[in-house]
Amino acid sequence: MTLLSIALISTASHATSTDIDPARTAVQGTSTAPETDLWAPFLAVAAGNYVAQCESMSIPPEPVAKENGPLLIASDGSLRAGSITGNIRPANVVSVSRSREMNGEPRMSLSVSSATVSLGMVEQEDGTKQAAFGTRPNSFECRLAEKVPPSTRTIYSQLAGYFDAEGKLTCRHTRTRKVTRADYRMDNGVFTIGTTRFDLNTLKSETLIMWPGERFVYIGQTDDASSFHLDLDADGKTKVLEMRKMGGNLIKCTPLP
Repeated sequence: MTLLSIALISTASHATSTDIDPARTAVQGTSTAPETDLWAPFLAVAAGNYVAQCESMSIPPEPVAKENGPLLIASDGSLRAGSITGNIRPANVVSVSRSREMNGEPRMSLSVSSATVSLGMVEQEDGTKQAAFGTRPNSFECRLAEKVPPSTRTIYSQLAGYFDAEGKLTCRHTRTRKVTRADYRMDNGVFTIGTTRFDLNTLKSETLIMWPGERFVYIGQTDDASSFHLDLDADGKTKVLEMRKMGGNLIKCTPLP
């Protein structure tokens, strides 16, 4: 089973909404920007005309080849796949990841799910993108016919400061059970918790998961294996923070009132 098919199956397990809907949403955030399109990081990865190497992902394989694809996704999220038309937003859950490969180039992946269909996308080593779309067991995958340049923008930079905030935390060190207080601040691409600092522009990997209108999860990992896991509400306000420093020391924090 390919990485893409695994992503497609995993997104389907989260589905509770009724369908991929043609409606468009933009959410008012807590940042100084008057309006933040929270779908921007997802749509930037998804857009493309996936018309090459289309094939069925049916398990077991279909005895007779079926016509699959192409899959066309516009920059506003509208899509067309055969007789199916719709929009990838809003959906039940959507996630986008950006990781830095051994050669230093970033690589993106995406997954979207609703109650009826799932979409998964990964960037390949050869510079093309591969997308899977459909419902189990009737789904297919296609590739872009052309190569795409590596993304130069981090996920954080596309959120227009929506998660930027500052405040105080109560933190529990799981190894020592020690409870401390710490200041935290996310601003201008830097996330600081006490004396720990994460440069959000140089992360080895970052992932954003969104349940539209409900909550977010934002995850980052550095080259030295330090990481953070940030749970936020629909307005981008911190609910819970987990931070693991190099060596495995897990710290769990919650905001002070």
